[in-house]
Amino acid sequence: MQKDGVAVLGNNNVISGLKPNSTESYSITLAGEIGVDGHCKGIPYSDPYGSWTDVVVQGVATISLRSSYVPVHINTGKIHLKSGTICTLSDGHCVDSEHGYTYWQPMPTSSCDFHQYDILYEGQAIKIQEDSINQRGDIPIVNPSTVYSLTTQDITFALTTTKARQLCGYTILQTEHPKLLEYEGCSERDILG
Repeated sequence: MQKDGVAVLGNNNVISGLKPNSTESYSITLAGEIGVDGHCKGIPYSDPYGSWTDVVVQGVATISLRSSYVPVHINTGKIHLKSGTICTLSDGHCVDSEHGYTYWQPMPTSSCDFHQYDILYEGQAIKIQEDSINQRGDIPIVNPSTVYSLTTQDITFALTTTKARQLCGYTILQTEHPKLLEYEGCSERDILG
């Protein structure tokens, strides 16, 4: 819907021309048929308020198309909407308490098309690893975190790895940001041969 500006509601209600960051209302037919020549054909219809046998039911759909960035917690598989609603990331949709039905594109699980990835930084960074044993030395830390930090003339940033995943035979490190990945070692040119 966000990319093509088209929404399909039910079997015969196709709404096109949706514009980002706008709200529009549309007349839709929920039951029966209305022809362009004014011909109507009723059908049986039921809802929580009752049942009817030969009706045409129309309604108004209000569609708000919004684009925004929200926090995603990869290790818990949750997405946190601005209203405070927490949804399951892999579902790709949920009902937001403030904005209604909400959809997103989950991160793809695998793709070997390296040309689809942009390199934001290539070079050396500082790697900070938490000890795998606590201060007393008697309890191992199950998932010690690793932070990669970089300071240049232009930028300063740090990313914490959340988990490693396989991508086309290489170990790629996912970070707390769902679309920022790290590869420790050789460059993309070395990977592609």
